[in-house]
Amino acid sequence: MERLELIEPGDGVDYNQSRVQLYITCHRKYWWCFDQNLVPDRPRWPLVTGTAVHAGLAALSGGATPADAVKTAVTKFNSELPARRLPGEDEIITEQLEMIQRMLPAYAEQWAGDTVYTPLGIEASGRVEVGRDTKIFLIFRLDKLVIWNKQLWIQDHKTAGRLDMRDLMKYEMDIQMSAYIYGASVVLGKPVSGVIVDLLVKTKTPQFHRELFNRSDDDLRTFEEEFIEVVRDIEARRYRVLQGEDPKVLFYKDTSQCLQYGKCPYRDLCLRDNPAQRMMFAKRAPDYVDDLTLLHKADPEVSDAG
Repeated sequence: MERLELIEPGDGVDYNQSRVQLYITCHRKYWWCFDQNLVPDRPRWPLVTGTAVHAGLAALSGGATPADAVKTAVTKFNSELPARRLPGEDEIITEQLEMIQRMLPAYAEQWAGDTVYTPLGIEASGRVEVGRDTKIFLIFRLDKLVIWNKQLWIQDHKTAGRLDMRDLMKYEMDIQMSAYIYGASVVLGKPVSGVIVDLLVKTKTPQFHRELFNRSDDDLRTFEEEFIEVVRDIEARRYRVLQGEDPKVLFYKDTSQCLQYGKCPYRDLCLRDNPAQRMMFAKRAPDYVDDLTLLHKADPEVSDAG
């Protein structure tokens, strides 16, 4: 199955839903990550494993055997490992690799012969202007486009530590799903009905579940307005920083997030910002949004996103 390359050139500011979502969650965390380019120097194992599983699933969608898909996933996992290991990490790595080796063959067996969804392409990507004449562009990547019940859908793979339907409720309003539907609908020039969340549960005996989520026209209009508002707010604050204002005032903390999902990796840095604390972080590698983003200049027109 071929990859769909839908990215088109253009001027403006580029954002993906992850950046907007992080900014909404905590302005300071956004600033540490995307303006100071500081990321934890230790892997976040659920993310590393999830990325590896996604690589294996993409291989399966492309016609690979389960065994070859496992090899692809393991290679991806190993490429994300740090050069130095801390005590206890070897055990974590062994557990995660065993989970990958169980998960992908079980997934292939679970959905063997599945003809409900007709796949169109894997890892489709796009760049679309949000709204009209805003100079604000949404960059997105999709796991898979499919046809179900004669309608276009996005299939999005998710890994989770448990199967709890309450955890799926967040996707009813989640900005990621709205961004995917909005972006794909604009690029393809036809409505995308929604997202099929393809859940892989990382239990000892893997579990699988699929759930459908859609967005109404009103939902997508709301997404559009909110996305534009948040990006303009970020750009305005970045411009004020360039004019000499204190970035830590403009990108303030939301302390309710410090211990929301375990300890925030930036918490100690928020408490004591000094060279020694900053040495505990790695430099963030450019991602697919950075590759398309124009260099930020101190120009009010550009900074205010038009």
